[in-house]
Amino acid sequence: MKKQIIVALALSFSLYTFAQKKELKALDKAIEKQDIATAKSIMPTLDGLVGNMDAKQKDKYYMLKAMMLMEEAGKTEDEAKFLQAVKLFDKLSSEGQKKAAFIKQGIENEILTEANNSYTNGDFKDASSGFAMLYELSKDGEYLYYASQSALQAKDYDAALGYFETLKEIGYTGEEMQYYAVNKISGEEELLDKTTRDNYIKLGTHIKATERQSESREAEVVKMQLTMLELKILMTLI
Repeated sequence: MKKQIIVALALSFSLYTFAQKKELKALDKAIEKQDIATAKSIMPTLDGLVGNMDAKQKDKYYMLKAMMLMEEAGKTEDEAKFLQAVKLFDKLSSEGQKKAAFIKQGIENEILTEANNSYTNGDFKDASSGFAMLYELSKDGEYLYYASQSALQAKDYDAALGYFETLKEIGYTGEEMQYYAVNKISGEEELLDKTTRDNYIKLGTHIKATERQSESREAEVVKMQLTMLELKILMTLI
């Protein structure tokens, strides 16, 4: 009897694992086709199965769900969906994180291009939103600083206040090492990234390589946070 029970359990587990793989494969195909409706219809089943998935299957589940939410966020401009997707990346195993790095970098590059274009075209509200998304994806405070500056340009003072408050909380200073070299032809000192600067020095097109620490933005962040807070209070009194 015990043997029959063990066989039955093994068989049910085998069928259960097959069901997981089948649903994951179906979800993968739906996302590949950008068929969000089908992907969303499959997801509840997988949500119920995730607790019994192995690490590899969980990684695939989280990745596919994140990609579905990203696709949905892109079509609906729903930032909440984007944030949900970002949080799913954090649930990946260490091996899953390595595999997701390339995807995350591609998403980051795409959003950065759109945010920069929005800023250049004077669409500061969209630019602010884009830079804020980049911060959530990378946790790079520099993006949040750009989001705050864009929000100020858009006169979205509530958003700007939130960004400055977060910048203060994470201890953002904006300090970074900057790399300079003098262009032989123009005779002018140029600010470059380290790799480019070093390559130019090797090629002989630039000379006099120097490095300087940028000024801290900490005081500016604190000042702007207080200014936005005072403005918010003033607006409630009007």
